[in-house]
Amino acid sequence: MRQHRTRLHRLALPAAVPLAVALLAAGAGTANAASSPQGVVAYQSSPANENELALYNSAVGLTQPVGMEFGTSPSIATELGEPSAFAVAIANSNNELYIDTSNGILLSSGPDLETGTSPSIALVPTIAGRVAIAVAFVAPGDTLTIVTYTTTSNNGYQESIINTGDAVTAGTSPSVALDPGGSGNYEVAYEGTDDARLAVYSSSTGTSSTVNLGMLSGTSPSITTDGTSFEVAVEANNDYLYTQNLTSSARIDTGLGMPTSGGSSPAIAWDPSGTGEFQAAFQANTGKMWTYEVDTKTADNTGFGMKSGSSPSISGSLDYGYELAFQANTGVLWYWHSNGNTQINTGITMEANPSISG
Repeated sequence: MRQHRTRLHRLALPAAVPLAVALLAAGAGTANAASSPQGVVAYQSSPANENELALYNSAVGLTQPVGMEFGTSPSIATELGEPSAFAVAIANSNNELYIDTSNGILLSSGPDLETGTSPSIALVPTIAGRVAIAVAFVAPGDTLTIVTYTTTSNNGYQESIINTGDAVTAGTSPSVALDPGGSGNYEVAYEGTDDARLAVYSSSTGTSSTVNLGMLSGTSPSITTDGTSFEVAVEANNDYLYTQNLTSSARIDTGLGMPTSGGSSPAIAWDPSGTGEFQAAFQANTGKMWTYEVDTKTADNTGFGMKSGSSPSISGSLDYGYELAFQANTGVLWYWHSNGNTQINTGITMEANPSISG
């Protein structure tokens, strides 16, 4: 049974107070603006830094320090081309949903998450009466839950919590995408319990459906949208990267191998810089990070070694084509963008997987 709960938030929140985010580059001190990405990278700091949520971009900061549930990953979303307008969701150190934004904290002690899972967040510019922020997560008992924030006419948010009751495969996490055109429509992709097949919740119908695409058990899908269609990337149960367009039903078996042991999941994003392409990133079965362009069916070996069992994050960028953040096989955070092949070894030791948006 689906349950809904709503409440109102005023946006008269204190402006975010930028913190001196500790960028512990080995032997290099603090990273400067010249070495910052266009987008914003969110990550869990190392135990030496109390496993706190941290941001890598010298132009933005968090409202206040907050600890994360060990081994979980943050999710960050920004307005297109405006990295200073962001929202980030995590499982805090009490394993509760926590949402911070560039306007202040929306949710500091929210619903509990299933242990070991991570939330996903999407953000678009505010339009009165439309969903501006959507967060998907797995609640205790491995059920899909969604929190949305709809902009009100008095510059507030109406919060709505949807307990879908839909079962999610244990140990996996959902992914949410929100129409950038401002319609308020969103879709959530997750690994269902029906033979570990891909499942999708659609806000337009308020229901979930199963896609006849088996996933490798224990992996998580990634979803994105260009405003016209929704595209998903998964590791299929044959250990290959697959992409699935939920609008046209077009499916691609890329033939590109991913780790057979699970734990690593692909990421996908829409490139808004003019090409309008869907671009996926994933850890190959060689341990290297690869990218895959859906429209041209072109694969590229970046040559970057990734930490075993980790997953990359990818974001479209107006100026940079697409940006990538990942944990290297040295255990530190790396950043790379396709325009000019710019690489940054941040030297920052981190936990779990990073998230990038910009």
